[in-house]
Amino acid sequence: MKVRLFKWLLTVTAFLCMALVATSVSAKKPTDTGPKNDSCTGLETPDVAFWRDSRTSGKNRMAQVSIYVAQSDNGCEAKLIDIPLPEGPINELKLAFSSVVDNGEFLGRVIWFREMADDARGVWKYDFTVNNGTVHGVGEEEMFLKTESYRNQGISYLDLSPDRQFLVYGLWENGDPYPDNIISIRTIIIADCLGTSSPCAFDDGTEVYTNVDTPDTSVAFRSPVWGPLGERIYFIESENDAVDIMWVNATNPSPAPESLITIGKDIGFVREVSSGIGYGLDGDTEYLAVTIGIYDWKGMVIHGCREIFTLDVDGCPNCDLQHETAGTHPSWNRVGKLIHTSQGLELKNPTNCAVNTIGTWDGRNLETLGKGYEPEAAGG
Repeated sequence: MKVRLFKWLLTVTAFLCMALVATSVSAKKPTDTGPKNDSCTGLETPDVAFWRDSRTSGKNRMAQVSIYVAQSDNGCEAKLIDIPLPEGPINELKLAFSSVVDNGEFLGRVIWFREMADDARGVWKYDFTVNNGTVHGVGEEEMFLKTESYRNQGISYLDLSPDRQFLVYGLWENGDPYPDNIISIRTIIIADCLGTSSPCAFDDGTEVYTNVDTPDTSVAFRSPVWGPLGERIYFIESENDAVDIMWVNATNPSPAPESLITIGKDIGFVREVSSGIGYGLDGDTEYLAVTIGIYDWKGMVIHGCREIFTLDVDGCPNCDLQHETAGTHPSWNRVGKLIHTSQGLELKNPTNCAVNTIGTWDGRNLETLGKGYEPEAAGG
């Protein structure tokens, strides 16, 4: 009897220990891993947009993402729109965001790119306002650019003008003769592609700059963006081993683009550029943020790991890159703060970098805003 009682006590004790351990472990897990509440009274003039994976669950699961906006000074956020992706998961939306305040009313616009059936691709827009911390859509989402054959035309980058009215984008087209490709930077008035005129073709935009990529002369344009004053378009041009950060007059592109700075390939892979007014830096002047990746021992670009530098436009062509922090997708809000995918002050492990954390950087302090992909500030 004593033996049976002892065995029973051992069994009960073991069960209680397991329960205590399980309770202790589960208590460490966050009780709320989802996004913050959509309603936030401090959300008045959101300055950053981003997206999260929101795939559905259950028997009829479907890939889906959701676009959010947030206010970086207080962390308030709200969901704008769900984007179903019946064609499958997506790695990037080429998300763009811009806003204005007109007669005291906040007006925001987000732009994104998505695949459709067969080879078709489209660029979409969604307009919204904010009232007492609540987001209100202005109409439905609407596609305003479309191509039926992505094999013949493709859009590589998107950016909105500060007044939300214009889009700048990179376009590549299959050339004649093959295998030459025509690459160009184009602008288009979004209103001209809405309503009865919607959607426009990818190549309907006005050419700002065009070149030909051939097997003998490798040419590429990356990251065309609007300057914060709406007067310039900045972009990266690489030809063979030479990399230049360029600018062109946005309203009169007839003069040839000019180079701000030439960056040697030995520094790294120049990936992105964004523009803003650097209030948080040295004076009230126009700055660029430049991301530069690194190469592995085989000379290949390491995916997703980059350092962010700034460039004083007024100081060019005698300007220098100034290291700021590590990360990707930098853009500027309207008080000169860099919104970006944060990877720390320095790259600690340049072979495995997080791409789902939004950071803010004012030149002194690196803070985390929350989880999300492709953060895009409204000020640049």
